[in-house]
Amino acid sequence: MSEVSANDANVLAGSIAEFLGQHLPPAGTVLALQPTQGGLVNNPMTPALSRALRSSGFGVTELAKDAPVPAGAHSVRYLVTPMYNGVLIRVRYDRTNVSRWFARNTSGNLQPASPYSVQRGGQ
Repeated sequence: MSEVSANDANVLAGSIAEFLGQHLPPAGTVLALQPTQGGLVNNPMTPALSRALRSSGFGVTELAKDAPVPAGAHSVRYLVTPMYNGVLIRVRYDRTNVSRWFARNTSGNLQPASPYSVQRGGQ
């Protein structure tokens, strides 16, 4: 994952939480956040995403590396990649992959620059 600021992480996390809230019922859904590659100890994205998902009504558990997904929970992974003057987020939940590009506006803040692209049934 690229370095993102706390503000960037909040924008990205809010977008992910909103998207998942449109596709999974928040009040009855537990999401199991998979650890990022390398663990990234000071990663602002994971806490921001966890907060945004909880604020949207999801139950959230953050898994340790190699921990199994609890029964009934939906597995969620994400990756943030720098791209041009912004970032690309990729999220995998269950067997669905989604991605969205965020560009920096003239103030330097991230804003959505594309709709979510959704691919179901992938690996």
